[in-house]
Amino acid sequence: MPLVKARIDSQRGPVRPEGIERNDLSEPVRVSSIERIELEPDGQHMVVHSDRSTLTFHYSVFRELLAVLPAAIMQSERMLQRTPHINFAMGCEGWELGAIDNGKSLVLTFRLQGGADVSFCLPREQIPPMVDALISAARLVQIPAHASGPLQ
Repeated sequence: MPLVKARIDSQRGPVRPEGIERNDLSEPVRVSSIERIELEPDGQHMVVHSDRSTLTFHYSVFRELLAVLPAAIMQSERMLQRTPHINFAMGCEGWELGAIDNGKSLVLTFRLQGGADVSFCLPREQIPPMVDALISAARLVQIPAHASGPLQ
């Protein structure tokens, strides 16, 4: 069950723990907890310090990690709970709207639990169908008043 795209970038090698050569890895490095995550001062690498090792990721893979983590969480939940219909959803503490390209695109930013912001850019043509879908969904469920609003 692959979680990433089938085509691998041949210019980029796999991410290795610091201080371990590729030939020394007899099995995958397993991380069961993360002690801290930091960005190097030049913004080129994210350093993840785990319970057993340190992993360094080049900035060019950040978006791929963002895409693969929710898919991995969902697949893991489905496998562990033996419920193929489970979907993954992050909790949202707030949201904000903006526009770019002289109003040609909408930027929708969500503040996730834990303080991270994730933004999506949508062409203006997709806004009316999205509004219709949200109105339809709002009719199906009770939405608490505190569940929406701008980011602070």
